[in-house]
Amino acid sequence: MDEIVKRLLRIKTIGWTSVIIFGIAALWILFEIVALVVFVNSVDSVVGRFYEAAKTVQSAVGEVRFALFLAAALMVLATIGAVGLIRLRKWGLVLYQSSTLVMTVFLLAILIYYLFVVREEIDDRMITPLPTEPAENLRAVMRWMSFACALFLLLASWLLVRTNIFLGRRSSRMEFR
Repeated sequence: MDEIVKRLLRIKTIGWTSVIIFGIAALWILFEIVALVVFVNSVDSVVGRFYEAAKTVQSAVGEVRFALFLAAALMVLATIGAVGLIRLRKWGLVLYQSSTLVMTVFLLAILIYYLFVVREEIDDRMITPLPTEPAENLRAVMRWMSFACALFLLLASWLLVRTNIFLGRRSSRMEFR
């Protein structure tokens, strides 16, 4: 009996924590989408020397908008699944596990893309025109930033995998109706 109570407590804790984290992340992403819309509409009013830079950035807006909408959809699905976890519904378990598995794959793909593509582009473009001493300092800062981003993405992926392993156990699945 004590084991059942502990398991239910862990399931409910995962559900409430996920509702809070994924809900806040979904709201933040929605604010980013609004900021992107405001940016795109303000580019037309930019004149002068920043016009070319603004037009260059505006060309990448489509990809950013797609990524933000995809992330927002995943966060909303995970939040709905977490509400289903709290209510101990099977649909909530399936929705939560599937959305967090997709998130894990995306987090690891972002990590790989960042480490092998973005980091090299930033190193090549931004460091070479600088004088010698600041360039070394900037390289050190960028290495630490890369390490911090990689560590965050790995820890988030590990947390989602461990949560899915716990929820995927037969004893945990038996609690859902």
